[in-house]
Amino acid sequence: MKKVLLDFDIGTEIDDAIALAYLLANPECELVGITTSCGESIKRAEMASVLCRAAGKKVPIHAGCERPLLIPQMETTAPQAAILPHYEHDTGFAPNTAIPFMQKVIRENPGEVTLLAVAPMTNLGLLFAMDPELPELLDGLYLLCGSPTHQRHDVVTESLSAMERDDFIRVLASRLLGGMTIFREDPAGPHQVAWDVDGDKFFEHLFEVFA
Repeated sequence: MKKVLLDFDIGTEIDDAIALAYLLANPECELVGITTSCGESIKRAEMASVLCRAAGKKVPIHAGCERPLLIPQMETTAPQAAILPHYEHDTGFAPNTAIPFMQKVIRENPGEVTLLAVAPMTNLGLLFAMDPELPELLDGLYLLCGSPTHQRHDVVTESLSAMERDDFIRVLASRLLGGMTIFREDPAGPHQVAWDVDGDKFFEHLFEVFA
């Protein structure tokens, strides 16, 4: 079973919720922690707890950085938090506890934790700047960031990808010795699905843990 630490910004686009649902449903994954970032990171932590409760799993959840350090804030709110009154969820999350939590988990499990980051990179940049040895203690690091074609950004390049997610890419790159996998962000944008695809069957296995 692989230990996974998830850093994400649930509450703006659907990809984060699907990623968390998949990890909660995957029998080969031990989700050792969840951290959030971007505007209203505490509300994002509450949204993460909705899925954890639905899956019947207790996973440590910590709110992280709400604002980028070097660039303008492009994601100030968590619009999907509007669903919170309709679902059971945890409350009382303290602000800015994500980074010390991540450091603790990685150091207590050297060589065992896979860090999956699908949020702006501020949490990770500060984490690795504070403790430069951490990347070498990871089992793996997977990032969702960057869009070389900019096909997602039909208005301006000042997007979540081009701006916030690159906030601390330089710090990340300077701390890693090749043990990093980066996935471009284009797949997170709008897509079309063929009419003959059975959506219920596609998601049946993914969400069976919530049935």
